Amino acid sequence: MNFEHFMLGLPGTNSMILEAFEEVYGKEKTSKWLDQLLMDMVSEEDIKYLKGIGINSIRIPFGYHYFMNNLMEPGFFLESGFEKLDRVVKLCEKNEIYIILDLHSTPGSQNTDWHSDIITGQPLF
Repeated sequence: MNFEHFMLGLPGTNSMILEAFEEVYGKEKTSKWLDQLLMDMVSEEDIKYLKGIGINSIRIPFGYHYFMNNLMEPGFFLESGFEKLDRVVKLCEKNEIYIILDLHSTPGSQNTDWHSDIITGQPLF
């Protein structure tokens, strides 16, 4: 739940990548594509495979923007982000795989690196 440039072969941060998609495909198509991608990215078969090869834990990186749409509205959360994360958490629980929740990009960015989805050039977290 956090795009990095190497995943899609596109330069930039998560926000920059999604902004480019919106410029080309429009906000509605990008939103539909992203929702479907996040639902299809990890399947129950994937989790069973990991369990079958002896994996006992996985790290799930995610960005705050899937849970908070607007930093100016603290306390307003996006249920769709929690639903997507919960789906994978439940698959792992069902298959007895521990999870490590990795808040990979924080509001205001935790550092100046691209993986924190920094847009200001200054870490303000």
